[in-house]
Amino acid sequence: MIFGFSLFKKKKYPGKSLVIIDRDKAALDKIKKICEEHEIKCFTAYDPTAGLKLVTSHKPYAAVLSADYATDLTRLRKAHKEYENLLVIILAEEKWANSRQALVDALIKTGAQEFVAKPVSATNLMTVVQRLFENKAITSK
Repeated sequence: MIFGFSLFKKKKYPGKSLVIIDRDKAALDKIKKICEEHEIKCFTAYDPTAGLKLVTSHKPYAAVLSADYATDLTRLRKAHKEYENLLVIILAEEKWANSRQALVDALIKTGAQEFVAKPVSATNLMTVVQRLFENKAITSK
């Protein structure tokens, strides 16, 4: 940034929405702020029960959730076929990031397409979001 102006234009995603589920309020708020800067509508929850209610009521384009909540999302996807194609980004906390196998297991279990390591950086998060949103747009035509 030079004199408060970014040299790069931020990619915008109006009409896209995310449900963010994480017990870590600071991380959740940061992810929400980053996504809203890119015109992504965000719905947030601190626990999986409330988060899954948001998924069913708002039918988001994608979900971002703590790896600890992978089992809850898997149950929802099995019970409701309309959520099979929901894009999923796993938030890999330090304990998951330190165990590659546990992280891979969580990704496979949920059918997640991507993960973002905590602490979340705007660059890493938006690289993953951009890749998912643009690839889904291409493959769903």
